[in-house]
Amino acid sequence: MADTLTPKKTSLSVALSDSVWKQAQVFLQWWLEELRLILPQWLLRFTQTSAASILIRVQDQEAVFILSDAELQNELARVDSQSTSPWDQHTRKIIQSASGNALREVVVEVPDNWVLSKKLTLPSAAKENLREVLAFEMDRQTPFTADQVHYDFDILSEDRASNTLTIALHLAPRRTLDPLLENISECGLKATQVNVATGQDNPVERCISIALLDHGKSNLAKGNGTRANQILKLSTVMLGVIVIALPLVKDGITTTRLKAEAATARNNASSTDQTYKTLQRQLAESSRLAILKQKQPGVMQVLDELTRILPDNTWVSRLEIHQPRVSIRGESSNAADLSTLIESSALFSNTQFDSPVTRNTVTGQEKFAISVNIERGSQP
Repeated sequence: MADTLTPKKTSLSVALSDSVWKQAQVFLQWWLEELRLILPQWLLRFTQTSAASILIRVQDQEAVFILSDAELQNELARVDSQSTSPWDQHTRKIIQSASGNALREVVVEVPDNWVLSKKLTLPSAAKENLREVLAFEMDRQTPFTADQVHYDFDILSEDRASNTLTIALHLAPRRTLDPLLENISECGLKATQVNVATGQDNPVERCISIALLDHGKSNLAKGNGTRANQILKLSTVMLGVIVIALPLVKDGITTTRLKAEAATARNNASSTDQTYKTLQRQLAESSRLAILKQKQPGVMQVLDELTRILPDNTWVSRLEIHQPRVSIRGESSNAADLSTLIESSALFSNTQFDSPVTRNTVTGQEKFAISVNIERGSQP
């Protein structure tokens, strides 16, 4: 009896093993697809070399849909790029048929007048959170706020001597681009990137590219229901894999978290050190300016001292203060005495007549032009 049952048990074990293996393969394929959705676009370019992509080239008033696969290109449709209403149903069906392919990316190529670029200089400490810094600075550096544009940047250079970054900020106004993106989305596609068309006469021109962060999570709008069904069917296999892999995954997560925390702490320490040095320099500069201001008498002090020492028979018609020199022009009944009076003040020195004293035949007063130096740190 035992000899009779043994082949049946062996066959059943083999069948179960094959079934579990097939289920595991399906789960692994699904898991890799989900992992692909969270990878950055630049990394996907190395992992996907044969998948098709769609290029949407905007030229004049048209948007041309081109399906590219390896070295082959196929034009799908031409639509009105300026339309704010949905495209016709026939065109949408043609474009939707292409979304069933394994698309690597959906790129929109626009004319250069759709995108604005500006060169900025920022502190090196902003490098760690450059996108957030640019969003904060957007309304100061451009006519737009951060929520009115799609934007990206290129780091052009870093000057370690002055702790500054030179970047190129690229932005596309949403009011121009979003109607096109919404129509593309209605066709079952998700645009992931905007490229600026470069002229044929300048092939070495730097490529300008803007990642559409809020449009690039997935290139396909279909298949969610199928993916959900696969998750339900493979729940048993998933639980088994989780039970086996949980200790290793837990250790890996802990190690990764500790490394991330250590890296964050190092970055925060570096940023804090740079901020502290910047504040120290600003404080030293502020102190220097305050000391200079205290040493240099103010305009009101000069006016007050001149009012005090000049006699009542003297009229000042023009007073120019260019630190540390003061020029005085006017009329007096005895201009020659003014030099002695001004020189007697502790606030002034080096009194000189800029021109000879002349008499005003109408008023009978003597016209004078005198220049004096303001003494720093002196009090009247």
